[in-house]
Amino acid sequence: MMGGAAPHAPRDLTQFSSRVDGFAFAPIRDCRKMERLDRRIVGTCVALELLDIAEIVCSAFNVGAGTVETEHGTLPVPTPATARLLRDKPIYSSGPSVELTTPTGAALACLASSCGPLPPIIVRASGYGAGDRDFIEHPNVLRALIGDSIPENTTKEAA
Repeated sequence: MMGGAAPHAPRDLTQFSSRVDGFAFAPIRDCRKMERLDRRIVGTCVALELLDIAEIVCSAFNVGAGTVETEHGTLPVPTPATARLLRDKPIYSSGPSVELTTPTGAALACLASSCGPLPPIIVRASGYGAGDRDFIEHPNVLRALIGDSIPENTTKEAA
């Protein structure tokens, strides 16, 4: 599955968060410590495995703007954990002055093999998930498309 990327997302989030939180990362050996892992990450990894997703491609990430209140105080957007997780990924800031990409979302971005424009695909399924906030300027949704790659030498008419 995706070159084995999905199993690393929970580990990556835990490692990066621990660096920001100021405590040393240790491998999880106790099931009770699994509570620290975000259920959305674990659920996404399980779903990707069950759906037999071979590759994930994502767009650039709108991180938002301004500051966010955390257990560590007021931090700039993107927060240190989010910025570290999005290293080498395309980001931008647009819209309301709030955090739009969280550390959880950034950890899931680590599953992507590439980021950029939507590649040519034959869509087989689609889904949308709505965020907790409503914005006047734009919808607060995540869109997922499942599809088959179209070979580069295939014309648009053949697709």
